[in-house]
Amino acid sequence: MSKDNDFFDSLFDLDGDGKTTPDEEFISFMIMDQVMKSSEHDYSPAPKKHREPLPKIEPKVPEVITESYIKSRENSLVILCLLSIVVAAVLSIIPAVFAWAAFSVEDGTGVQLIIGVPAIGIIVAIWIAAFSGVAEESDRIDKLRGKMNRDRAEKAKSLPNPEVVTLQKTEKADKTVYTVCGVKFKDDRIYNYLTGKVKVKVGDTVIVPVGYGEEVSATVVSVGKYLKSSAHYPIEKMKTVRRKL
Repeated sequence: MSKDNDFFDSLFDLDGDGKTTPDEEFISFMIMDQVMKSSEHDYSPAPKKHREPLPKIEPKVPEVITESYIKSRENSLVILCLLSIVVAAVLSIIPAVFAWAAFSVEDGTGVQLIIGVPAIGIIVAIWIAAFSGVAEESDRIDKLRGKMNRDRAEKAKSLPNPEVVTLQKTEKADKTVYTVCGVKFKDDRIYNYLTGKVKVKVGDTVIVPVGYGEEVSATVVSVGKYLKSSAHYPIEKMKTVRRKL
């Protein structure tokens, strides 16, 4: 036996004595089984061939706005504008005739107010209605062009800067350590040269190229080792020491 400590145990207590016996549980399950079998609803799963297939959800493709698409819309806008002019002109013929007849009557103030003014109002309404579609289409094209420009700007921001990428590739590829010496001629300015295979130290006198094929002597005032990215002067623009005196 079990004490009725929860709701489900109390359902099986048929005699209401506060305790549930195995016989009461068995009888309760038999009653529930008969109730389920006599129900009008069929709770068994449907056969596979009768089951309705789940609807396929197509992935949403983002709208891509191109310059050619906007150009085609602009060409359509020109055609729409011409058609609007033709339609408005045709529809305005009859009101224009009434307006002309009303205002051509001498001292016909009543005729002008009753026929002429409404006719003019109809003509204005026709032209406004004809060109309202043109204005809406023009506004749509402006919005499409603005969206295209924003998409291009966002895409440009996400793309890496080609100059930075090229510089990074160059720095990664070139890990050579270059020996650079600073030399002085007769003036006080310091010029940078690659030492190449010549071993020099501060105070040495070396022969270096200058100008177009000329060679002069100079005094070494500094010697250092640098990577291509950390040199004070572009490595590819430096000339090389010829020899040491």
